[in-house]
Amino acid sequence: MDALTTLLREAGYADLAFTSAPMEAEALARRAVEEGTEVILVAGGDGTLNEVVNGMAGSKARLGILPAGCRNVLAREIGIPADFEEAMGLIVAGKTRRIDLGRANQRYFAVMIGIGFDAAAVREAENNLRHLKKILRGYAYHLAGLRTILRFRVDSFPVEIDGAETLSGCAAVVANGHFYGGSHELVPGARIDDGVLDLCLFEKGGRLDYVRYFLGVLAGRHQGYPDVTIRRVTGVKIATAGLPIHVDGDFVGFTPVEVRVRPRALEIFAPATGE
Repeated sequence: MDALTTLLREAGYADLAFTSAPMEAEALARRAVEEGTEVILVAGGDGTLNEVVNGMAGSKARLGILPAGCRNVLAREIGIPADFEEAMGLIVAGKTRRIDLGRANQRYFAVMIGIGFDAAAVREAENNLRHLKKILRGYAYHLAGLRTILRFRVDSFPVEIDGAETLSGCAAVVANGHFYGGSHELVPGARIDDGVLDLCLFEKGGRLDYVRYFLGVLAGRHQGYPDVTIRRVTGVKIATAGLPIHVDGDFVGFTPVEVRVRPRALEIFAPATGE
């Protein structure tokens, strides 16, 4: 952290703040926006970035990312290098692009929202495997997924798409980009700046089904399963109550939930498309 602090000060970012509690990053970002800050840099993972995005929502501030989490899905999605000095070089170069955000009820997300099984796994990781996350890093979520398979059960629930069609499934992910859980491609055709979201709906909820989906996502085969539906959407509504939800990898509560896309809602330092 000392090396990072030195790097930031050398680049001219003298006003540094460190977080020590949940939601503190959101409050810091909101205060910075209210004070007229034009650039906010974040050294953290997708959960910390989600807080900052929610603090910046609706402002003209630009976001710079120094990846420091377990997965760094957003950074990977837009091509930000994992090395701090390279990431800072990208910010100093000043290239930006605008990306879409999703909004789940009142909370924005940059990467995804998960409803059902994977949200239950995130909750398991946060509640019961927190002490292992620093050791296992991203693999803590794999372990949480395996533990969740043994205990999570849910009946099929209706999923309303764009107010015009209703499907049903036992787990759903609404993604803003194509990466999931690190380098796994949940929806290969999804793009973070295409003005839409992508629904990946898993229709069955048996123990063996969850194992099959889990392994299928890891291997990139799930797209060919007849009981997995992928659709481009601008809105999704799940009225069923009590299903767990995660947003950008953090457990946030339970359904009902309404999800909408907010096109080009955030300006972010990133390589130009195609670099």
